Amino acid sequence: LQLTTQSFEVKELEGLPEEEALAYKQAFASYIRNDSYAYRRLIAEFGHALDLAKKKALWNYKTAIPVYHPARNSMSMLLPLSLMSADTVDLALVVERQAFSGNYQGHTIYPIHWAYKNARLIAKPESDWLIPTI
Repeated sequence: LQLTTQSFEVKELEGLPEEEALAYKQAFASYIRNDSYAYRRLIAEFGHALDLAKKKALWNYKTAIPVYHPARNSMSMLLPLSLMSADTVDLALVVERQAFSGNYQGHTIYPIHWAYKNARLIAKPESDWLIPTI
């Protein structure tokens, strides 16, 4: 984000009080709405990361890690998103298969430590990208 949003101060959300985090998210959304270059750049970066994640999943099916959500009785898959470098996974994209089309749709993005905790709901993840950091 810091590389894309040069005139916006990027903060770490973990540890911020809820009200301050909400105000920060609103300020960031406003910044992105008003800076078309930063918006286009973010879209392009996420697009490249998503393309790489799809290629990795095609190369090795174990790249997509299943997650079970007992409250909804549904399954999701975690895909690695590499934003800074193709060799380093920065985030995990949570995707679910759509009933009517059979396509997968992204719903949210997890930090790696959240992805690891959620993946362990089924079994210990066997992947080369989802490694516990904490």
